[in-house]
Amino acid sequence: MDTDHRLTFPGHVVEDDDSSAKYDISSGTLSISLTKVNLGEHFPDLDLTNRLLARKGEVVDEKGKAQGPPGIQVLDDKPSEDDDPWEAGAFDEALEFDFQIPQSLPQESEATTGAKYGFNNQYSGHFQYLQNEDILTVVDGENKSALERWELMRGQEDQKFDKQWYLADCYEPPDELEEIMNFSLPSHLNDPLTTEEQASLRNLGSRDCMSPFSIANEVLIENLKDIYLNLPPLLFAIIYDTVTTLSSPTPESPWTISRLTPSLAPLAPVYLTPSSLPFSLHPPLKQIKIALFRRLLAYPLYRTPSLAEKVWRETIRCIRMGKRAVIRLLLSARTTFMDGGDWSLYLKVMWEDYIIWSQGSKDSVLQVLADEMEKITVESDEIGFDLEDPEGE
Repeated sequence: MDTDHRLTFPGHVVEDDDSSAKYDISSGTLSISLTKVNLGEHFPDLDLTNRLLARKGEVVDEKGKAQGPPGIQVLDDKPSEDDDPWEAGAFDEALEFDFQIPQSLPQESEATTGAKYGFNNQYSGHFQYLQNEDILTVVDGENKSALERWELMRGQEDQKFDKQWYLADCYEPPDELEEIMNFSLPSHLNDPLTTEEQASLRNLGSRDCMSPFSIANEVLIENLKDIYLNLPPLLFAIIYDTVTTLSSPTPESPWTISRLTPSLAPLAPVYLTPSSLPFSLHPPLKQIKIALFRRLLAYPLYRTPSLAEKVWRETIRCIRMGKRAVIRLLLSARTTFMDGGDWSLYLKVMWEDYIIWSQGSKDSVLQVLADEMEKITVESDEIGFDLEDPEGE
């Protein structure tokens, strides 16, 4: 392990006569045994490796807390001195996230800051010299505002929607669609992370996040609710690919995932803040569900409303499982994109930051997010295509 890092435990430990250290020269593993100050105390999240690693320059105070900002810092997350950040607690904090209230995000002059996209909406210039037209659906996205990219995305969806394809999938579905509709995510997604998964998290934790696009080598999150709201579209796309490939990703998986996610190939916001556009007056989660259904009915191989609803339900189920399920799906997407040539451009702008951030996400907030998603309904006429309703939905 890097000697510039300290381990920060969720409880107090002490080095005493029962403590020991053993080095296995064949594997290069150093095993250390320390005694808990409070015997029998439960230490949560020990499998979330990044939460144990105090970053370079940090110290651990007498309360066992790391002093100094992490690589991803939430500016509006200000616990009192008595708060224990390792305690999940009740749902009091989670209930402060009203995901149905329209968001009012701070406005910046894109003429001076450049078009922004990616995790925490903080990237620009990342795709400036991209030549591969398969990676993005937006043309000259670096010089378009978020609203312009959103409007271009909607126009492309209207052009891409193929009614004959849609009706064929609804009336004469391919044989494999029945098996796809019966496929579900495994229930063990929220089990403790494996040794291999922990190693992947450690590798991600060895760098400060996106120093060219951050302040003092940190990612400063000003709007935490927006980070949570951008999570369902990513998971929805991953789950669509997982379900339709029966958990066997293909070389087409990066294309599918990026096309289904508004914040990837279109570089568009997943929802709009209230404006003169009627669509922006919908609650954020309803905007998100409509946007995802439109893209599912326009781009991938299988395009039915029933499949869209199934993927939405599986997304809710994954979020309700908790952060380990979320981390596992994000890690799988990172692996898929890592092996895909130019698709790896998405690693830095989205996947890696979300994996790092997700380790500190609150299960209580994820539960509330899942509950609110479950309440959202979308009618055929709200999707905006000329849809018939052969399935009686």
